[in-house]
Amino acid sequence: MSNINNHGVDMNNDVLFQELSCEKAAIIQGGAAIQLFTDANFQGVFGEFNFKENVPAGFNDRISSIKVLSGKWNVWSDANQTGVALTELVPGDYPTLPADFNDVISSIEPVIQ
Repeated sequence: MSNINNHGVDMNNDVLFQELSCEKAAIIQGGAAIQLFTDANFQGVFGEFNFKENVPAGFNDRISSIKVLSGKWNVWSDANQTGVALTELVPGDYPTLPADFNDVISSIEPVIQ
C-alpha cells in the first residue's frame, strides 16, 4: 500500500485518473466547452460538455439553445456525428436555434484546430 500524505491510499484499488484519448485530452487542454439547454433563452435543463459525444438521453432531440463557452463546435442532427450539421459555432450565446435544429440535436463535436 502506498502512503500518500500519510492518508494510506491504496494505489492498487483506487482509480485516481481517467484515461483519455489523445483527442479528448487535446480538446480539454485547449479549453473547448459548450452548454446545451432544453429550452430557448437558456432555460430548462442544461449540461456542460468538453468533448465529442452523443448527447445524453435527457438532451437528445430536446436542445433549444446553446452557449459556446470556448472553442468552435459542430452539432449534428443524428448520433455519432451524422445527419445534418450546424458547423463551427464560435464562442457566444445562441438563445434560439434555427427552426431545422430546434429539438433535433443528437451529437456534438468540438472542432480540433
